[in-house]
Amino acid sequence: MFRWSLAADAWSKSLLSTAEKGGLATPFNTKFSVYYLFAMAGIGLGRCQSTQGTEMRDLIRNVPIDFQEYRHLLAGVLLTAQLTNEGHQLGYSLVKENVLKILSLDGPAFLSPDAVDLLNGYAHGGFEAIRDMLSHPPKPAEFLVWYFDDFISKHCFLDRNWTE
Repeated sequence: MFRWSLAADAWSKSLLSTAEKGGLATPFNTKFSVYYLFAMAGIGLGRCQSTQGTEMRDLIRNVPIDFQEYRHLLAGVLLTAQLTNEGHQLGYSLVKENVLKILSLDGPAFLSPDAVDLLNGYAHGGFEAIRDMLSHPPKPAEFLVWYFDDFISKHCFLDRNWTE
């Protein structure tokens, strides 16, 4: 089950509010759209944060239709993040161990239940990092510009494993 904190749910409401109320469309047509950006931020920062002791809310059991074509990429990015964050010399046994631990043909987005929990941790870490920089979310379009131009490009995926 993809989950996020009650704080992330409350913080992101304004990014979704007009679309949910039948108003002007925003770039975020589902909560999973925002969750995905939080998860990519957490992965890009290498910040997987425990959700224990945090009030969490269920988001969705499976990857939404809009994201189905990207589910392989999501699994691959999570696998790469784990291999990168392990900090060990990559070898066959480490890769095999992580593939078996993370990937599952039966799981949502081809992720095992433990991998979904791991992704929730990255989403939580990404949300906390974003909230540290933006105490209140700007308008949806402004948020996307900030996210890609200021946040991702200057803070995330800077490790040589992502850039080579």
